[in-house]
Amino acid sequence: MRRIKIFLLSGLCTLFFAVTANAQDHTQDINRATEFYNNGAKAVQANDWATAIAEFDQALAILEPLGQEGEEISQTIKELIPSLHFYLGEEFAKSDRAVDAIAELKKAIATAEQFDDLNNTAQKAAILIKQINTRAATNLLNEKKYEEAIVAYKELLEGDPENGTFHFCIGVSYYATGKEANAIAALEKASELGAKNADGQLVNIYLRKAQAAAAAKKFDDMFASAEKVLAFDANNVNGNKLLGQAAFELKRWDAAISAYEKVLPLESNPDNTLYNLARAHENKGNKAKACENYKKLVTSSNAQLKAFAEAKVKELCN
Repeated sequence: MRRIKIFLLSGLCTLFFAVTANAQDHTQDINRATEFYNNGAKAVQANDWATAIAEFDQALAILEPLGQEGEEISQTIKELIPSLHFYLGEEFAKSDRAVDAIAELKKAIATAEQFDDLNNTAQKAAILIKQINTRAATNLLNEKKYEEAIVAYKELLEGDPENGTFHFCIGVSYYATGKEANAIAALEKASELGAKNADGQLVNIYLRKAQAAAAAKKFDDMFASAEKVLAFDANNVNGNKLLGQAAFELKRWDAAISAYEKVLPLESNPDNTLYNLARAHENKGNKAKACENYKKLVTSSNAQLKAFAEAKVKELCN
């Protein structure tokens, strides 16, 4: 329960220091303002923020034209109004009334700026608006309303352009709609900003691209995509295998050797990698390294690889 210190006015002398001739002329207005103020104060004590705001607004409308005569209590009301809009917005947010909540929170910000609020109400309201909008965007993503989610997250980015999570969610949404280039751009920005899981998403995307390029025998594209995999996960086994395969097809022996050597300690059965590594060394003209790896293959449980290795050992290593 919110607790706000507020007092009721018991009489006109409480509101004003002295009753001047001019004040006598405004007696009716002052009485009406006092009534509105007291109604607002009672509403605050009951946590009825909407009623409090309405009553205080009416009191202000009467008091402000009175100038100095209404200044003291007007200031008291102005100190309360931003917080009351914030509390009402917070109440709407808890009731899943996002549109109403944001409208009230924007009023909290506006009145805080108008009345020189000293309670950081504008800052608190801005934070809550961001939380509400983030929840709404996340709901759209979870409901697979990807186009709407993209719009929602982009709006959030306008107020927080370096938020890696927002870039990540945009990337995921773009990828789900088939816009791969947009997805990659958003995810790479998310990775740059340290967003959790961004690197993993990029690894998966580039692995698929490398595998598709391999199937199409587009080895330059395969090599480029495999390099991207390793940029985000240097020890990725499949990424290194794909890079080694692409490099082998492109006769880039150093790159092939480097990739296969990274794979070897990560595999439980490295026979195929030993075979590819030995062939890469052989094609490069490095007979000693080729022999070293072919000799390891002669104990392979794969009869075909074993026979091939034995033949190579006889050919190259005597």
